[in-house]
Amino acid sequence: MRVFVTGATGALGRYLVPGLIAAGHEVTATTRTPGKVAQLRAAGAKPVVLDGLDREAVIAAVLAAAPEVIVHEMTALAGMRSLRNPDKLFAVTNELRTRGTDNLLAAAARAGTRRVIAQGYAGAGPDKRSGGRLKTEEDPPDWRSIRSFVQAPAAIRHVEEAVPAEAPEGIVLRYGAFYGPGASDVLLEMLRKRQVPVVGGGTGVWSFVEVTDAATATLAAVDRGAPGVYNVVDDDPAPVAEWLPYLAQVAGAKPPLRVPAWLGRLLAGEFVVAQMTTSRGYSNEKARKELGWEPRYASWREGFVPGSAGEADATESEYRPLLFSIADEMTGSVGDAEDIVQDAFLGLRVHPATPRATRAPTRSSAWSWPGSCSSSGWLMSFPGYGDPTRSCSVHLPWQRAGVYGNRSISIRWHFQVSPRHGTGRIGRHGGRRDGHLARPCQGIGSRRPG
Repeated sequence: MRVFVTGATGALGRYLVPGLIAAGHEVTATTRTPGKVAQLRAAGAKPVVLDGLDREAVIAAVLAAAPEVIVHEMTALAGMRSLRNPDKLFAVTNELRTRGTDNLLAAAARAGTRRVIAQGYAGAGPDKRSGGRLKTEEDPPDWRSIRSFVQAPAAIRHVEEAVPAEAPEGIVLRYGAFYGPGASDVLLEMLRKRQVPVVGGGTGVWSFVEVTDAATATLAAVDRGAPGVYNVVDDDPAPVAEWLPYLAQVAGAKPPLRVPAWLGRLLAGEFVVAQMTTSRGYSNEKARKELGWEPRYASWREGFVPGSAGEADATESEYRPLLFSIADEMTGSVGDAEDIVQDAFLGLRVHPATPRATRAPTRSSAWSWPGSCSSSGWLMSFPGYGDPTRSCSVHLPWQRAGVYGNRSISIRWHFQVSPRHGTGRIGRHGGRRDGHLARPCQGIGSRRPG
């Protein structure tokens, strides 16, 4: 089928697009960032640079693609660190959930697209009643009023009401709290710094979904399921007091601090206190039954364990700071550097259809960005899992005039996954624009992973 995916380079979209391509669909994928076009093209999609809030541009793009299915994954949630003022933090996302949704629905009507799938929310919220049964799709958000959390609930309700009402086959997927590659980096970083305490006893119940599981549920909804709302969460909702210390242990962090609710309000605001004390979990029974979806990680206990991320996480912990520092210097933008790092490490992940727990240890994950050193790009080489003689490479064709001119940087690291030891070397090379590397300069760094 012809599928039009918005927000295709986000935490979920970057897994959904390859899954759709692998399933044989013809995918048009949008991004707000011109620099990510090559990433989408490399995945096999037809890329479109699109601002979801530009109504005429959205309609024109959808009419050109003539999709049978539209998938709405547009958000602006990168880099969230403080939820003291959620309406301010989610301001652009709220617009994408209201105006952006309306634009896509109008485009779908013009193009004759029957099925529209949109991102909903089954994350932690300020529920009026804690405990009790799990929420089903029949339960609207039963959230108490918080002064800093007014626009976000209205935007979430708008998606849930407008999509099933206006699209002949409108589906809203309420995703639980994302975790996994590219979706929980900020939380883990803050946890390791002991910046995420258990507040007020940690009685709030959270529902999670591993990000690649969320992608497979979305893929299932492309051609299955009646119109309506579906909770896409795992089987094991749990209170903060249970999952947060476990995650800290898995991450190698000290146990989280415990603070009373009044102190939590001073430190983090009312919304965070509500998430940690009164949130209720969600049931996934409908999604399992009607979408035929079954999460690979039935519980966050499986998804959080060190083995679930395999050797890739150990490798990332070594490579990520190095690549980020180089990308930041190269682009002059923290945001661009974060995008480069995250997209690069996606290549070290096995296709979502392959459970991490059962993947072959000798599999070599190889990929490349469009372009190469011949266009003054950057090259980073990684090993194949369990086999130090096999490597994969990332080509980063990013260049700012006047920063590095026609030079290119080559970064090579030899890393034996098991046992975990090896040596690395960074080398800077002068090179002509046609890519013939010459005059290798002295290496600027070396280290031995622990």
